Amino acid sequence: MRRFCPDEVHDMFDIKGKIKKDSLKSFYKFVDTSHIPHSLSSTAWCYEWAGTNFIEASRKSGDTVFLASQLNEGTHCSLELSFIKDTCYAVINLVSVVSGGSALFYCTDGYITLDKTLWAKGIIKAIFSFNFKNDEDPKTPIFWKGKIYAKIK
Repeated sequence: MRRFCPDEVHDMFDIKGKIKKDSLKSFYKFVDTSHIPHSLSSTAWCYEWAGTNFIEASRKSGDTVFLASQLNEGTHCSLELSFIKDTCYAVINLVSVVSGGSALFYCTDGYITLDKTLWAKGIIKAIFSFNFKNDEDPKTPIFWKGKIYAKIK
């Protein structure tokens, strides 16, 4: 049997695959990630999107900041935002697990509202809602909306 967790955690399971009651506190010491703040809270529809909670922001130059949401096991598309001076450009970058399925989806409309005070301090706090052109199936809308709170590196 293949194990996806440390032996100490695996040994906390009973024969039915449930955590033993006397091991619960120790189990959550190993797997608790509640101390890691999420930088992205969002809802979306795009190909191969199952959700993501993290976005990274980096300053590329004095007037350019780039953000990209992180991929994971179920999400293969990333929301990418480029802030150049006072303009935001949004695109979804699909890095598909299907051969030849990777694609870019460009924003057609939407908005982003930034907290300018925090921006000046190197933090992006924003509320956004974007729609994207779906060249694969024009009748199926692609969207991404949510909130961001991340330090600009």
